[in-house]
Amino acid sequence: MTGFRVRAGFAAILVALGVSGPAAAQMDVASVAARVSGPWYGRIEAPDRPPRYLEILDVERDERGNYKTRVVFGWGDGTVSLTPADLTVVGTTVMLSLAPATGTKLRLDFASSTEGRGIYEAAAKPFRPIRVERLQDTTKHAALIGAWRATRGEETRLFEVKRVLATGSGSVLAVGQLGFAEKPAEMRQLVAFVRGEPGSAQLRWTTAMTAVDLRQTKANELSGLFRRTDGPPEKADKIVFRQAAK
Repeated sequence: MTGFRVRAGFAAILVALGVSGPAAAQMDVASVAARVSGPWYGRIEAPDRPPRYLEILDVERDERGNYKTRVVFGWGDGTVSLTPADLTVVGTTVMLSLAPATGTKLRLDFASSTEGRGIYEAAAKPFRPIRVERLQDTTKHAALIGAWRATRGEETRLFEVKRVLATGSGSVLAVGQLGFAEKPAEMRQLVAFVRGEPGSAQLRWTTAMTAVDLRQTKANELSGLFRRTDGPPEKADKIVFRQAAK
């Protein structure tokens, strides 16, 4: 932890001096992008902190030579959102820092293209070590990709899976969006945790208002429980998502 803070402090000095360009490192934009771009799965060393999803998008350089990027960041089994982030290159290490509107802070060192290590701080919580590992597209649960719809009263809840990703250690995530078909402008980006075998997989996610646990009971059907989390405890409701024809 101390070593990371020393490196972070050194990086901050470089940024303050405007030296995150060639004088500070030999890596060009393409090399930095190859090192960090793409989706990552983060594990926080704390029993009360769920995993995190991080997707690093385009890497650019401003007029002063400083690296910039945008990331999608949030729960590893819930909602995620777009936020700006800063990149600093020190030698052959790429350092990422971001502070989403939720009040959390994340700083990561990427010394390789497969793993990043650093510290995570939730609002009003102590620093915690975090390790992220790269995610890759997987075909194991490719049948989940597509639009799933659940009708509740006069509303149609839409769960659309865009990609299914996996880590080398076996964690699987379904990445897409969630919302109501009647309100497309209010769709939220979502990551669902997947476990089990194809055809009977279990999916789980939590948002600020709901918690959902599903099981693939048929090739085109996900059945499970839907529970609200933004009020007094209440009985979980059954919910059934059916996959639209591809």
